[in-house]
Amino acid sequence: MADAAEGLPARLFFHGCISHVIHLAVKDLVAGLPWLQKLEENCRKLVRFFKKHQELCAELCRLQRLEGKNTLVLSADTRLGTIEKCFVSVLESEAIPHAFVSGGDFPKAKTKKHTAKRRLAYDVVRRKDFVARLEKVITLLSVLSSFQKVFERNARPISDVYKMFLQLPATFREMPMPIQCLG
Repeated sequence: MADAAEGLPARLFFHGCISHVIHLAVKDLVAGLPWLQKLEENCRKLVRFFKKHQELCAELCRLQRLEGKNTLVLSADTRLGTIEKCFVSVLESEAIPHAFVSGGDFPKAKTKKHTAKRRLAYDVVRRKDFVARLEKVITLLSVLSSFQKVFERNARPISDVYKMFLQLPATFREMPMPIQCLG
């Protein structure tokens, strides 16, 4: 039966596949820009650091709840939209981790391994252009994620998918910052 249907045009088209294609485009974009890939790795390590240290995580969550902010999101390769959610959650809560790492004794730990991990978190959060880069990335990824949200369900006609791919280059050209300036 599969052999008979092989030559026929497809009658069904699942928009979930389009969401997956857009997610893969985001991953390719991250992999294509070295500074963006490094930022994604650093944000992932930062979130993982806070999630693995229970006292810091509990205090971070408490302060986030008081300020009405979402908890930090760990990006996953197989979850649609988690890369952008990771960046947004880190940017929203940036002041809280910054206050943690700015404490005088933060980089010090009992072992060299723990000191290195704390130093990485310290270096990531205290970097001068950390917030500016997060804002640039969120602006860049919001274009693709807006299309991804539209096609998560199968309620849209296939012509909308085609129109989206036609609109995408113009949308990137209209951005306030050209992609080549993001390096």
